[in-house]
Amino acid sequence: MLVYSDAIMSKKPRTDEEGLALLLTKTTKADIARHLGIKKQNLTRWKKVPPHYVAQLSELTGLPREYILPSVFA
Repeated sequence: MLVYSDAIMSKKPRTDEEGLALLLTKTTKADIARHLGIKKQNLTRWKKVPPHYVAQLSELTGLPREYILPSVFA
């Protein structure tokens, strides 16, 4: 798991799209796909992170769930 500075954590995303953008600045699509067991190409279709992947991605990146998908977890 990665640990992020207070500066990064203070920039809380307000939309799901911002949450996805933040996630993609912390890890690569290849790492996400490998961790989730999906094809990297599937990630290009995402407008936001599907809720059933949030816990796994939080574990991978260290980002809180409410940063990854604010509409559901904020």
